[in-house]
Amino acid sequence: MSTLKTLLLTSLLLMGCKSSVAPVRGDVYVLESISGIPLPAPWTPNSELNLRIIADTIAFTTETTGERRTLLEVSAAGETRLARATFTYTSNGDRVAISYPCPPNASCIAPPHLIGTLTSASFVVTTSKISRQPLVFRRLFPPD
Repeated sequence: MSTLKTLLLTSLLLMGCKSSVAPVRGDVYVLESISGIPLPAPWTPNSELNLRIIADTIAFTTETTGERRTLLEVSAAGETRLARATFTYTSNGDRVAISYPCPPNASCIAPPHLIGTLTSASFVVTTSKISRQPLVFRRLFPPD
């Protein structure tokens, strides 16, 4: 299996497959584009995997934790899957580093998984071990 495929499959495992209709709480950011392409957009440059993000939300729920909910198109036939993941994060000024937990006995990508700049209006991921970048999120809630 190629390194890229391994990274993608591992990141999907990290995100899990729990779904929830409960509202997302905290400072909420919605994904607008990946590598300059508006959603829906390819998650990776590897077209063999046919992974596209249809919708993506990141919520910073406390001072050190958050949640990500992603609607993925996982096949050329348009099959979708909702992935939900919790994460921890650290911040230094406007720089934020997000790390996803590694399940027991799993072989995981070393954190941090996403690094970017957080402002009152946006979160722009410029370094990612699990996807293309930049990932441009717009702040949705709470409004300024």
